[in-house]
Amino acid sequence: MSGARTAGQEGVWGHRAYPCPFEQWAKKINVPVFLVGQFQDEQTGGHWPELIKNLKKNPNVWVTLQNGVHVDSLGPSTITRWAEFMNLFVAERVPVVPD
Repeated sequence: MSGARTAGQEGVWGHRAYPCPFEQWAKKINVPVFLVGQFQDEQTGGHWPELIKNLKKNPNVWVTLQNGVHVDSLGPSTITRWAEFMNLFVAERVPVVPD
């Protein structure tokens, strides 16, 4: 037995594995969020930006929307923003450009 669950099956803590619409859980997020996605993402689909409106009460949400496929979210422009996010919200320091 692989341990994988099917849609609607109870999990270890009594929560269902699937489906769990993001409208239900995204509104409850109260920590800084770094979110990057592609409009043509073949793995998450093109509807993922609908998640953003459910984060509007969170003042610390950094979102990058790009054209491209799934792996394009790992490009240089994203890494720079991720480093800034990590400096601000994890290290609690202002990001600086080295000399």
